[in-house]
Amino acid sequence: MKDFIGLGALVIFLIICLLIAKKDRKESNDSYGIQKSFVMKAVIGIGILILIMIYKIIKDNV
Repeated sequence: MKDFIGLGALVIFLIICLLIAKKDRKESNDSYGIQKSFVMKAVIGIGILILIMIYKIIKDNV
């Protein structure tokens, strides 16, 4: 059950990042109007959160 809460938190974080990125379209836009640097930061953040979740799952099962 905790895994689903973590996945829900990741989805909410991703949606918030995309909404904030769409508001910041005034500088260095790509074809979709989203800042590339902000998207890269969001991807790195989500990757770190996924690694933390995987670590917790492995730690709980051992």
